[in-house]
Amino acid sequence: MQQLNFQVQDDIAQAIREQAGQCGKTVSEFLAELVASKVHPVWTTHYQTRILGGRRGESPQRPEQMPAEQRDAW
Repeated sequence: MQQLNFQVQDDIAQAIREQAGQCGKTVSEFLAELVASKVHPVWTTHYQTRILGGRRGESPQRPEQMPAEQRDAW
């Protein structure tokens, strides 16, 4: 695994530490996930908005099942 070093302003560093702590992660874990999501996203923005968030209207309802004796035999 490679180690990368970069510099940020003090206020940004503090915000990163706070966000990492809120997520229950180390700063290194938090930054690695953040960078990976930008460099190699698993789900693209298009997929997230068009597919996952694309359903409109009421949720589909499952019809009531018929009693067992009225079902077709296998």
